[in-house]
Amino acid sequence: MDIYALQNGEVRWASNGSTPPSGISWAGVATQGADIYIIGGRNDTWTTADGGGPAMKYNFRNQSWTTMPNLKGRRDNGPSVFILGNKIYAAGGHQVYYRKDSVDELDLDDVKAGWTVDSR
Repeated sequence: MDIYALQNGEVRWASNGSTPPSGISWAGVATQGADIYIIGGRNDTWTTADGGGPAMKYNFRNQSWTTMPNLKGRRDNGPSVFILGNKIYAAGGHQVYYRKDSVDELDLDDVKAGWTVDSR
């Protein structure tokens, strides 16, 4: 996967050549400042990730990838991902063949604590 950034005022796109830690498709995406978060989805062999779903962050300023804690469960096929305050949420998507009806939450001020799940 390449990340493309519009070059200053020019009407062309140029790849920065940065490669993520693993290939992901059907993921949810959210941005905050210079960071883009890629949450859930499927890995590069078209099987769901082992354990919880994948989560990574790309920083445009330093052009680097960070692997984040896995979700508590899989969220294949396009989860909705959004940021409110300094927390990121992943909702919906599928877990293999079943729709997800819970919301995962990650506090961006305490990423090491991992994701929590709200299944109300």
